[in-house]
Amino acid sequence: MDDWKLADLECLSTAQKQAFAKASILTASNLLVRRVPEVAKKCKIPVAEMEDLIDLVCQELYQSPRTIRTVDRIGEEVFTTGERYLDETLGGGIRTGMVWEIAGEKNAGKTQLALQLSLTVQLPPEEGGLYGAAYYISTRDQPQVLERLQQIIDHHPRLSPYSCTLPQHYTVSSFPLFRDMLHDNIPKYAEELYASTPGRKRLKLLVIDAVSDFFDADREPKYEDIVFRARHLRLAGSLLHQFASEFQVAVVMLAGTRATHPRVDGQDKSPGELRYSDQARWFSRGYSLDGEDANEAILGHVWPNQLNARITMSRTTRERPRNALDPEARRLRVPHEQSAGQALDDEKLPLRRFSVLFSSAAPAASCDYAILDGGVIAFPAEGQERPQSTPEEWPATLPPSTLSFSLEREGSQWALRASLSISESSAEPAAPPSPWYQQSLSYATNP
Repeated sequence: MDDWKLADLECLSTAQKQAFAKASILTASNLLVRRVPEVAKKCKIPVAEMEDLIDLVCQELYQSPRTIRTVDRIGEEVFTTGERYLDETLGGGIRTGMVWEIAGEKNAGKTQLALQLSLTVQLPPEEGGLYGAAYYISTRDQPQVLERLQQIIDHHPRLSPYSCTLPQHYTVSSFPLFRDMLHDNIPKYAEELYASTPGRKRLKLLVIDAVSDFFDADREPKYEDIVFRARHLRLAGSLLHQFASEFQVAVVMLAGTRATHPRVDGQDKSPGELRYSDQARWFSRGYSLDGEDANEAILGHVWPNQLNARITMSRTTRERPRNALDPEARRLRVPHEQSAGQALDDEKLPLRRFSVLFSSAAPAASCDYAILDGGVIAFPAEGQERPQSTPEEWPATLPPSTLSFSLEREGSQWALRASLSISESSAEPAAPPSPWYQQSLSYATNP
C-alpha cells in the first residue's frame, strides 16, 4: 500500500491536518503505527476524537480485495511461451522480475520448454516476445542442447533463424561456481548488453538446468546437513531475486521430483494431525488429475519460500491421436523421435500435464501438452478433475490454537523453539482442553 500523506486525505479538516503536521505526523503509516493515546497527546486532541479520526482515515484508505487477475503488473514485462494455452495457464506468459521453478520427473519435457523459452524471448514485441537475449546454464554436460535448439527453430511455426539465435550456453557444476557467476560474470554480461548500441538484444531470461543438481547430496556430501543446505538455498534465492529485480530478467530454474509415499490411514497418526505431507499438497505437487500427485518437487520446505512461481510438468499414461492436435495449424510438425515409416495420422502422442501450483502472477491452473520436433505444444486440460477441497480428515474450522516461542542457550549456541498447539474444547468446562494437533520446531545457531 502507498504511504498516503495525511494532507491529501479528504476526510480530515484543515485544522486536523495542521494538528498532525505540528506533531510531525505526516503520513498514514506515522499515524497508524502509534498508540492512540500517544498520538492524541502529541496532537492535543481528545482520545475519543482521535479514535474517530483514525477510523475515518482507515475508511478512506480502504481498498476492496482484488483477485490476482486484476492486479496491475507495474514495471514487469511478459513474453510468450510460443503456445496459447501455456500462456493462458501462466497468466499471460513468462514475466520478468520473477523467479520461476519448473519441476518434473525425468523426460517430462522441462528442458524442452526451457529451450523453447530461450528462443521465444527473442521474438519481437509484436509477436509476443521481448526482443531479448537468453543466458542458459546447464549443471551437466548437454552436447545435444545446441542441436535441439536448432531443431526447434526449424520446426516451430513462430520461430525462424532470422528472429532467433542460439543463446549463451555454459556448464556450471557446483553452487559455489554458480554463486561466483551470479556475483560477477552474469551481471557484467547484462550490463554490457544494456550499455551496447541501440538495437542489440538485452538480457531478459536466465535459465538454470537444473538447480536441484547444485544441492544434490550425492554430488556434494556437505548437503546431507539440512541446516547447511537450507542456508545455501536461502542465499541462492536472495541472489536470484536481487538479479531478477535489478535487471528485470525472468529467472527460470528446472528441478527434479521424487516419488511420494502415500500414508496408510491411521498409521502413526494422531486424530486430526496435520502433517508436513498434508501441507505439501499446496506447494509441492499437483492435484488436477488422478496420479499427478505421484511425484513431488524436491529441495524441501525452505526452497518454495524463495520462489515467485512453481510449475510441475508430469508424465501420464494418457495418449492422444496426432490428428486431434489441430492438423491445420500443426500439419508441418514432425513428432519427436518418430520412425521414418510411421503414419502420422495413426500415431499416438503421450499426453502430459502442466500445472501451476502457485504463482504471484496467476491462480493455480492446468493444461495438457505434448512434445514434438517444434517444441512443446499445449491444449486445454482434459480428464476428470480432482476437487481442491480440504481432506475429509481435516476439521471444517480450526479450533483455538496457541503458538509459543522460547529462546534458550545451550553451550555456545542459542536454540529458538516454536510450539503450535491446536485444541478442541472438552465437554467438561473445568477440564483442560485435549491436544488436537501439536508441533514443535527447534532451530540452533551460533551467537
